Amino acid sequence: MMLKLATTFLLIGLILSYKALAADTIFINHPLSAQDKRYEYPHRLLDRVLSITSEEFGEYKLNTNGLSMNRTRALTSLVEGKNLHVMAEAPKPEWNEKLLVIRIPIRKGIQGFRLFLTKKEHKELLSKINTFEEFRLIPTGSGEQWSTTAVLEHSGFNVIKGIDY
Repeated sequence: MMLKLATTFLLIGLILSYKALAADTIFINHPLSAQDKRYEYPHRLLDRVLSITSEEFGEYKLNTNGLSMNRTRALTSLVEGKNLHVMAEAPKPEWNEKLLVIRIPIRKGIQGFRLFLTKKEHKELLSKINTFEEFRLIPTGSGEQWSTTAVLEHSGFNVIKGIDY
């Protein structure tokens, strides 16, 4: 169940009324850096859906809020509905309780796939691993607020948490 929650991609947003928002600017999350491309597809998809439905529901303006936010701050902003109105994000129980969650796996589960990357100098160490149990003991980095972190910890991995992606 935990793995399913972590790998399901959700479109999460606090939207009281589409018609009310359509006349105003709809704020979406800002990338954490110029290299952060994680939200390009969900943003383009949302823009396309809004453009198709604009005849029926009215014009809209889709803008990033200009603020790079960690997950805790994003949740607060979504609840307040001021700096962030909609966000595509992996689920977390607290988000499910406080927001209107729309369960549409827009990336078809691809966000749940994980690759482990390592430095070249660790190649020999990794070549000596023969079991999954040995593999889990190697320290692996993961974001402090990422759903993946909880899954890795629950699975017995030696997780080192970071505050930045």
